[in-house]
Amino acid sequence: MRIDRWRLNGWVRIGIVLSVLWMVGGTGYLWQTTDENELSVARALSNRRSNCIADNAVLRMENKPEVPCTSQEEVSEAFARGHAGFGHSLMIAGVVLVLAWLVASLIWVTTRWVMEGFRPGH
Repeated sequence: MRIDRWRLNGWVRIGIVLSVLWMVGGTGYLWQTTDENELSVARALSNRRSNCIADNAVLRMENKPEVPCTSQEEVSEAFARGHAGFGHSLMIAGVVLVLAWLVASLIWVTTRWVMEGFRPGH
């Protein structure tokens, strides 16, 4: 295999720059996006916990038994479900990038193959 086949032409360099920008920007965007349904559930759970704690304070003053409340850990987990994790975001951005390179490569190979058929002598 010839060494000059591995030289990067302008289009490949543009693709590499866009790939780096996508991995940084796409991962950051996906990491910051939220699932509003999950966050609504988390907010409701947090409000229920706050109300329960306030109700228990009143019950304590009246010397009545307290009601079990949702734990802070459960509320934190509910909020975490509303946000995509960094690893998950990075994986999605990487899969999209690989698919984009595959599609671009297929288009490039197909175009060269078709153009080769129009050359004189074929």
